[in-house]
Amino acid sequence: EKAKMKQLFYNTKCQIDEDLESFIYRLEEQRNKIQMIDDDVFLDDEAFISQVLNSLPQEYNGLVEILEAEVNNGTNELTIEDLWAKGSTRSSSR
Repeated sequence: EKAKMKQLFYNTKCQIDEDLESFIYRLEEQRNKIQMIDDDVFLDDEAFISQVLNSLPQEYNGLVEILEAEVNNGTNELTIEDLWAKGSTRSSSR
């Protein structure tokens, strides 16, 4: 079951009509389920954030580029809270 849950986590994609907050919440639930099954499996925040960014549809490319530039420039260490904030900002501007 653990292998199936990890596969589901890594294959989950954000739907075009799904807001970023809902998608992050959905992935967070999957991550928590995996960790409840096996304490040895730990998906740290960096791996989680990477998975979120890699699972977004093209409509989010601009946001992904901005976030990656901030991280690469050293101006920002991206956190899950940053993703939530950016997601709620983008959702409210749709």
